[in-house]
Amino acid sequence: MTASLLRVATVVVAATLAFVAVVQLAPERRAVAVSVYLLLLGAAALRLLVRLVWDAARAVLGEAAWELLRPDREEPREHDAPGLPAPLLARIVTALEEVPQP
Repeated sequence: MTASLLRVATVVVAATLAFVAVVQLAPERRAVAVSVYLLLLGAAALRLLVRLVWDAARAVLGEAAWELLRPDREEPREHDAPGLPAPLLARIVTALEEVPQP
């Protein structure tokens, strides 16, 4: 959680410095700079939000389930390979069944 707060603080400081630079531009260039600034700020905020959601999901699911279900996991190379060991699969199913329902 501390790392997430540090990321938020870093984004806020960077955004503030960028905004100060944009305000100091000539008026004809300011509109373009503001558009680029907002686009980059939105992208940074989206990346941060995704990371926070992933961190929360990882905390709720546990490591074994997260490794199987994480969105950035690569596709298996061998689709005919044996599956997960039964004890590991049982732990993952148990972790999923214990996830609180909204």
